[in-house]
Amino acid sequence: MFKNLDADSKKMLRRGTVGTVILTAIMVAIFVALKFIFIKVDFFGKIDLFEVGLGALCGALVAILVFFYLAYSIGERTVTEDPELAAAKYNLSKKIRLGIQVGWMIVAILVPVFNAIAAIFPLFFPKRALIICGIMDNRRENKNTGTGGEHDQQ
Repeated sequence: MFKNLDADSKKMLRRGTVGTVILTAIMVAIFVALKFIFIKVDFFGKIDLFEVGLGALCGALVAILVFFYLAYSIGERTVTEDPELAAAKYNLSKKIRLGIQVGWMIVAILVPVFNAIAAIFPLFFPKRALIICGIMDNRRENKNTGTGGEHDQQ
């Protein structure tokens, strides 16, 4: 399925997936902390950890699937000979990905077995994970080369 992807794209897929899992785990930990901090206060309403966990798990799965579909679409676009056909396929995939995300948001809000916040937040995690990985790579690269960043004088 991902034969058209180069090594950098596969690396980004791996980073986005692992980062989404880590950020989802951090989010669930925050929900657990909020539950125990506000155990007597009805500040957030009733925080049911089963709803949080199920929503976070399903939300992360949807986010990862959409992220994989994005990578697949980009890979298909690079091997398509006709540029207009490639652009049309990519635009269709963009609409499908958006539809999947909006559909999941509607399900997460309407179905009472999910905590809506915990189910929707993971949709934003793949991009944030890649941003964090990029920042860490830049810091690691600057540390290895001995430069202090973009503000160094020549």
